[in-house]
Amino acid sequence: MSELEEFLCYLQRQRRASPHTLRAYRTDITQFLNWLERCPTTATPLDVRAFIASLIKRGVSKRSV
Repeated sequence: MSELEEFLCYLQRQRRASPHTLRAYRTDITQFLNWLERCPTTATPLDVRAFIASLIKRGVSKRSV
């Protein structure tokens, strides 16, 4: 099981996340990992901020980010 799947299982079992929430987390995390294009363990807060900025630049609403 991947780390992402383990995290989603944790959210579902321990935090009682809804299927909609799990789907949103899976999509968002997958988009970030694809954008990062390197090992996620090397990601920094600056990487997260740059990713968010790229979403806004692409026209994603700030409320959706």
